[in-house]
Amino acid sequence: MASLDFFFKPKSIAVIGASSDKTKLGHMVLNNIQKYHYKGRIYPISLHDKKILGLSCRKSVLDVAGEIDLAAIVIPAALVPDVIEECGKKGVKGVIIISAGFKETGAIGGELEEKVQNIAKKYGMRVLGPNCLGLIDTSSKLNASFAESMPEKWSIAVFSQSGAMSTAILDWANANGIGFSKMVSLGNKTDITECDLLEAWQKDDSSKVILGYLEGIEDGDRFLSITRKITKEKPLIVIKAGSSDEGTKAISSHTGSLAGYDQAAEAAFVKAGIIRARTIQDLFDYCKAFSFLDVPKGNKVAIITNAGGPGVMTTDLVDGNDFLEMSELSQKTKRLLKKTLPSSANIKNPIDVIGDAKADRFKDALEVAEGDRNVDMVVVILTPQVMTEVEKTAELIAKIKKKTKKPIIASFIGGETVAKGIAFLEKEKVPVYDYPERAIKSLEALVLYSQYLKSKDEEISELRVGFEKAKKIFKETKGQLIEVDVLKVLSAYGIPVSDSILVNDKEAAVKAARKVGFPAVLKIASPDILHKTDIGGVKLAIQNEKEVRQAYGQIMKSVKAHMPKARIKGVTVFHMVREGQEVIIGGKRDDIFGPMVMFGLGGVYVELLKDVVFQLCPITKKKALKMILSIKASSLLTGYRGQWACDIDAIADAIVRLSQLMIDFPEIKEVDINPLRVNKKGQGALALDAKIVL
Repeated sequence: MASLDFFFKPKSIAVIGASSDKTKLGHMVLNNIQKYHYKGRIYPISLHDKKILGLSCRKSVLDVAGEIDLAAIVIPAALVPDVIEECGKKGVKGVIIISAGFKETGAIGGELEEKVQNIAKKYGMRVLGPNCLGLIDTSSKLNASFAESMPEKWSIAVFSQSGAMSTAILDWANANGIGFSKMVSLGNKTDITECDLLEAWQKDDSSKVILGYLEGIEDGDRFLSITRKITKEKPLIVIKAGSSDEGTKAISSHTGSLAGYDQAAEAAFVKAGIIRARTIQDLFDYCKAFSFLDVPKGNKVAIITNAGGPGVMTTDLVDGNDFLEMSELSQKTKRLLKKTLPSSANIKNPIDVIGDAKADRFKDALEVAEGDRNVDMVVVILTPQVMTEVEKTAELIAKIKKKTKKPIIASFIGGETVAKGIAFLEKEKVPVYDYPERAIKSLEALVLYSQYLKSKDEEISELRVGFEKAKKIFKETKGQLIEVDVLKVLSAYGIPVSDSILVNDKEAAVKAARKVGFPAVLKIASPDILHKTDIGGVKLAIQNEKEVRQAYGQIMKSVKAHMPKARIKGVTVFHMVREGQEVIIGGKRDDIFGPMVMFGLGGVYVELLKDVVFQLCPITKKKALKMILSIKASSLLTGYRGQWACDIDAIADAIVRLSQLMIDFPEIKEVDINPLRVNKKGQGALALDAKIVL
């Protein structure tokens, strides 16, 4: 894509709507540009003032003799289209529309924004905003925003869809001695989006870490393509708001009701190696960790503490974390600790240096633990006690941290007594947190990113599937699939299905039941009925011919009572499979990120427990296995307390094949295989109930 350098390093900038009134945004923006020593030419554009801050004003950009790279627009929304037209005629390369009053206000504002967009496109001019804070670039000393301050020059680039979040991040950074390379407020994203910025920042050597706040993503494919390239070179930490999904109320399948927009975004973040911050605090905490520390080689944690309670609690946090592990200290380390620490100290992990520890004792323990090959990172916990040398301990931690590539992170628990130690660690770029919970979450983020960097893109194996057979079924049914048709489609794609027979009267049902074998199951067959059980459309455990006739009649009566207008194609007869573990595999086509597959425990409890995981397609066998083992109840599948282990490979194969089906047929919106009955290891799995929504 074309460079955005004229936004970050413009040779000249015009402020349209500049004002001598210090309370107006037009004055604040102009003052910020001048105040922080931007070296380019500055042109205030004002209809009322002749001079502002010592700079001569023009009434229009067309009155400026020289070229203008960038224009910051701070005027009422209704006047913006005419000004954009003038900027286009002048040959301005980019504009920052700080003004509000566009699509965020409703339909009329939306029409105004569309007009601005069309004019800018006509001239090939790039637009940031509208309704944004502006931008900051510390390298060029450009503060084209109405933020109250200029951050220090660091290597963190920030983008935000919210101007308020931008100012909050900036204020936090100033308070914590953290700086930025760039900060951009995206606003309404009428032109420039997060994808444009990320693409520009991928090769930006001044930006080593990228932070972002997003509310929505418009182009899922482009977002994934760009972020997957970026995260192989630098960490991308994003907090995404808007996780609720009212649209799920209208979704038919179990998979659809569980697969809101946030689940798709979560799957996309995992695939792209994006570190997701769940809260604003997480965003700030991860920012510290990734800015100050190297990525760990492994996941083994050593804890050093002068207080038993916090040490045990932190150990619990590590033990309860799926991605971290308590380090088993080597015998050499234990000997050295025994030699340097008091006899009452604990030389196992967590290392308890005892409450009377002075700074040197912390130093000895930290040097020994950091030198252990079994230790990948260290957490130092300090509580203020009578003998505690808070500041000196902080100094020694910082000194050791500078000598190693292993992450060292601190938690100084307390208030005023530990404040100076915390301030020193922050100044020396040692991540320090008031509570161990935050420290452990930050280490988890580092480890997840480390694992992502080690992972390799897998090749998708070519599957032998019956594409033409499935295509024929879709064509013949004209999209009005009943369960028999759905099972045929799944079978065509190599997913084992239960034998079924469609019948249209009681005697045919009896004959079918004899063929499939008792006990039997009868289900209503209708393209209009997705949740058959809810309206009495399913009868289970039918033991004989008499019960078949009764069940057939009861189903027809109940369905006609509940859904008299439903199109009835008959009743489907199955053999009832009793053995095996029920799981669910589903497919969902997200509007932004495309097809994805869901896996979880199946049966009637799927929506109650919501123990499910999503993965964007395509899915490899390795990723499918990872999905299966990532749910909370995975131990039920692998042999819990002496129970037999399920055929995990059969589940993984079904996931991979459903992924291929979702890719091959874009008309599929949702798929449910619930349940997929899984047998013992090596004995396969069988789809017992399934639906497809087109």
